[in-house]
Amino acid sequence: MALVRRFEQMDAAEFERALAGLCARDGCSEVAVVGGSGDLGADVVATTPGGARLVIQAKRYSGGNLVSSPDLQKFGGTCYAVHAAEVAVVVTTTAFTRQAMMYARQMGIRLVDGAALNAWASGSGAPPWKRPLLGRGLNAGDGAAGGNASGWPWLAR
Repeated sequence: MALVRRFEQMDAAEFERALAGLCARDGCSEVAVVGGSGDLGADVVATTPGGARLVIQAKRYSGGNLVSSPDLQKFGGTCYAVHAAEVAVVVTTTAFTRQAMMYARQMGIRLVDGAALNAWASGSGAPPWKRPLLGRGLNAGDGAAGGNASGWPWLAR
């Protein structure tokens, strides 16, 4: 998780640029950092190697701060309708609440927690757009901070 600590030390703009760099490294084109005031939830937009429109919301949190359902609802309200996402992703340095994970599953939003971010950044894990978006009850073990035996397979790990 050493890479996650480095991400936590970045300011918001640096974190967004780092995510854009990961997208470009892994073959995305038309990568742009669009975050900032008035971004309507999109921090990074790109085209995946397969041609899909990717929209990423970056949540650089630290400590016990988890991404909550209201955070996901704000993004869910704009990622498809405003930003035309074909692949919608929320990336955090920490983890997600159960309610946030439930909302993400309902909306088809892929979640990347700190462990998955560490794997993606180190090259040992696939980028979020290569992960299948699965339904409830499959691949138990993905989940909120500290793991989750009840299963949250849509969490991109």
